[in-house]
Amino acid sequence: MSPFFRVRKTPKSQMPDDSIILVYSIHKSGTMFLHRLLGRISRAYGIRHASANYRRCLKQIEATSWQAFIEECRVATCFGPIRQGLFAPMFPRQLDRYRILLHVRDPRDVLTSDYFSRVYSHPGGRLGPSFKSRIEWRRKGIDASVLSRVELFRRRYSTLADMLCGRDNVTIVKYEKMVTDFPEWLDQVLNSFRHLAPAKRFRFRGVDDPHEAISQRLKEKFGHTFLRRGDRKWRHKRQVTPGDHLRKLNRDTIEQLNREFSSVLSTFGYDVCPGE
Repeated sequence: MSPFFRVRKTPKSQMPDDSIILVYSIHKSGTMFLHRLLGRISRAYGIRHASANYRRCLKQIEATSWQAFIEECRVATCFGPIRQGLFAPMFPRQLDRYRILLHVRDPRDVLTSDYFSRVYSHPGGRLGPSFKSRIEWRRKGIDASVLSRVELFRRRYSTLADMLCGRDNVTIVKYEKMVTDFPEWLDQVLNSFRHLAPAKRFRFRGVDDPHEAISQRLKEKFGHTFLRRGDRKWRHKRQVTPGDHLRKLNRDTIEQLNREFSSVLSTFGYDVCPGE
């Protein structure tokens, strides 16, 4: 279904503060899955879903920015996943007006996944690496390649932490919970939508709590997504098990990542484990 199904427009001055939900994340944190899930949730609650994965949305965002795209909104909408590092500025100027979800993953695992994505599984084209770049990264090896991207990802995480952490209207959820306990993670996500009225077609006869009915439908639909399938470096969804950096990187690399991301790891509650 198109994300632009008919939703009645409201003058901005009359829009409820919680009618727009922003979902921020970072690359290699299951954002393609998050895109699909947010589309389903938005339909269940009768609101629009706006994502850079929709061509029509992408054109508008590229022409302006995430900030302008969000601030011009006149209908109840879920924006996301908004991946840190693309189409800046990405935060609206009055952040306290919105309900916000921040979905994060251990940055050490993100960098590990980023390497395999760039070298093996990410398609080429406008947004993908060139064949020459793939060969160069493979030649350098995973440890050197990961360390060369540390500063970029540290800036991305620091920006998310500085802008969003500590706000009463922000809920933080983690990739690690998503892949190890999907039902609980999903309920954490849905808490940011439960103030909305479910769409009429999602109100079931004989069901006292339509929100719970939506939760159960989504768990049945997506609950199998993160079953263990081993390590498949050529697949987009290669390895979902948390702690992959401990299995793929050298001890010295891990210890350097621990130092470089010490503040980020502390902010988001990740353990600092030495390499084996």
